[in-house]
Amino acid sequence: MTVVGDRNYLERALVNLLTNAIIYAPGTDRIDVRLEVCDGDAVVHVTDYGPGLASDDVAAQTTRAFYQAPWANRPSRGGLGLGLYLTSEFARLHGGRLDVQSAPGQGSTFSLVLPLAEERIRETVSAPGRLREPSPRKIAAAP
Repeated sequence: MTVVGDRNYLERALVNLLTNAIIYAPGTDRIDVRLEVCDGDAVVHVTDYGPGLASDDVAAQTTRAFYQAPWANRPSRGGLGLGLYLTSEFARLHGGRLDVQSAPGQGSTFSLVLPLAEERIRETVSAPGRLREPSPRKIAAAP
């Protein structure tokens, strides 16, 4: 499976999701990472078993820069409140999105959804000029 995009942005998006799962799920020793193909997209799911998020916090964290959830048990590790926002923006720039499923007390699953290379090529052919031609040196591939 291949995703076409900027290797640095895609790597940063994955690092952000994994770092958040580690930092914001203290006291748990489990993080699940799954990769699947769904409807022409590559989907990376990162699930933590931490405190979870309220629905308004989920929306704010993925759409507002510098937002930090007002949790009483949030670790004091600093941060700027940019990780999920940037991950969402990186996904959008690649024609994808960041999906979040979370509930207080039940952990969170963040799903980075990116179109497969074959789908982006089809979209370019069917809507010329809508997508830039990818640079050959900026290809991230997953086995």
